[in-house]
Amino acid sequence: MKALIIDDEQNVREALRGLLRLWSPETEVLGEASNVSEALERINSLKPDLIFLDVEMGDGTGFDLLRQLPKRDFEVIFATAHQHYAIEAIRMSACDFLLKPIDPDDLVAAIERAKTHWHQHGGDPIDVMLQHASGIKDRIVLKDMENIYVLKIEDIIHCEADGRYTRFHVKSQAKPILVSTNLKEYEQLLTPSGFARIHHSHLINLSHVQRIDKVNLTVHLSENQKVPISVRKKDELLKRL
Repeated sequence: MKALIIDDEQNVREALRGLLRLWSPETEVLGEASNVSEALERINSLKPDLIFLDVEMGDGTGFDLLRQLPKRDFEVIFATAHQHYAIEAIRMSACDFLLKPIDPDDLVAAIERAKTHWHQHGGDPIDVMLQHASGIKDRIVLKDMENIYVLKIEDIIHCEADGRYTRFHVKSQAKPILVSTNLKEYEQLLTPSGFARIHHSHLINLSHVQRIDKVNLTVHLSENQKVPISVRKKDELLKRL
């Protein structure tokens, strides 16, 4: 893939170039940009397949940059040191992100996902991410190794932990979607949208609750789905309902 590095710190750009040479030599770095205005010019002239994008820069944010591009036929991997700023929006839309200092294994995994989904959007997941960054949170974008899914949050029945992964059980979809992000991240993101962690392995959408079996400690959800509830979470769940 042909990549563009956008970051306002020269040492960060140089470090990322070094990591790419060592860990992803097939990724060709076309150039660099240090701010939004420079990045706009470089994207239009170089036409990268992939951009590594900082969130906060001197003349704006990575979100400002994306909003100014009418056509976005490239993959985006955010690279940021600011956990407090926009990371929830990025994760909510399942855009790939790297937290500085960048871990080589995370870098390689992010590039592989970008390759898999390059030019296979079937819609523009960046648009959905930008909506999340603006506070609109009615949809979520999920990526597995084969597809990108744009889902209504209200259609998610429950999320199930699977080690470092999360399985999304979705209304009218027979097969769950397996995403390479742990359940705790989605708990933080989805709790304000009416979800509750009722077990160490299960996060449920309260609007899909149909019955609570207090004897067997199970919650019955839409589409005949049933999940366990921990003893210490039972009273908390009843209060929220």
